[in-house]
Amino acid sequence: MAQLTLRDGIEVLQGRALFARTTLWIYMSLTLALIASWMTVLAAGIDQDAAPDQPALIAAGVVSLVWVLAFAACMVSVCMWVYRAHANLFAAELDGLEFTPAWSVGWFFVPFAFWFKPFQAMRELWNASHLLADDEAAPTERRLTIWGGAMGRR
Repeated sequence: MAQLTLRDGIEVLQGRALFARTTLWIYMSLTLALIASWMTVLAAGIDQDAAPDQPALIAAGVVSLVWVLAFAACMVSVCMWVYRAHANLFAAELDGLEFTPAWSVGWFFVPFAFWFKPFQAMRELWNASHLLADDEAAPTERRLTIWGGAMGRR
């Protein structure tokens, strides 16, 4: 990816933030629809093997397929946002950054490391973006701690 100026990077980041928020809302809405559709199948006692042509079962299958596609779109959009946000830190020429833009995203996909490295990368992103010290002793932003806890991290 071509190096952008900080101003251009911020403009790109704003567009990616909107795209990430939109895909997150779609994903969360489809998650509720997925739960409701499969609860309907279970509550109706539909045997998936004996009656594969039941409308409720077909609807649950379609919602499941759309949910998987929304999950993939959500994952891609959030990774694009994280990458651009970290690239903006480098464009701002901040010193002492531990995570490159690629590894700030890459750690989400490394077995075992995905439990703590993405949180550290996001903490670095938050602190550097707010010109705060990024050390283990410094208090972590509450929203970041909630996100990390919801993701099963730190």
